Amino acid sequence: TQDFVAALTPAQRTVAARPFDDRERTQWAFVPGRYAGGEFGDLSPAADAAMRALSRIKARALICAPGISSNALEKWRGQGIEIATRPLNLDGLLGGCDFALPYCGHGIVAQLLLSGVPLLMFPDHLERFLTAWRVHLLGAGIIVNPEAAATPLAPLMQALLRESRYRQQAQAFAGRHAGFDVATAEAGILRDIQRLIGDLPAATG
Repeated sequence: TQDFVAALTPAQRTVAARPFDDRERTQWAFVPGRYAGGEFGDLSPAADAAMRALSRIKARALICAPGISSNALEKWRGQGIEIATRPLNLDGLLGGCDFALPYCGHGIVAQLLLSGVPLLMFPDHLERFLTAWRVHLLGAGIIVNPEAAATPLAPLMQALLRESRYRQQAQAFAGRHAGFDVATAEAGILRDIQRLIGDLPAATG
């Protein structure tokens, strides 16, 4: 419990940690509603810092945040920020996108680069950091340590907006892979898996 409380931000700790004799500690219910305490869907420090930076540069932003808490939703909705609580179909949206802020899953990074969109990246584990590092080497994005909430993000966002080199590199990637087709790639992967399974020796009792 102490490790869990220590991992919270000061604001989250204020909401979540209560005196032992606080009456709210005994108010349990199993129906939807607003209750005292922290919510698992509250934004991480890195995401909260990104929201503040977007607001500071007066960006119009569309945020996809399934599972976001009602507290965070009320805090950030508006101010030029729209929050989607369900997954989005990005087809038709990326053409007008100046930059994106992914956690660097391979699929979303590929889709963004294939659309020529530069990235401000928040990798949250090693595999995603390796993906982000490749984008960095391409010159198509900037990596942020998501555990460093004090990193000034607004200047990095302004750099992606003002310095054309990031978009140029993202568009160059898109040009090199203009013939890429997701369905064809998926079919090829499936064929490879089926071939590998077919090459396996039969199981014996």
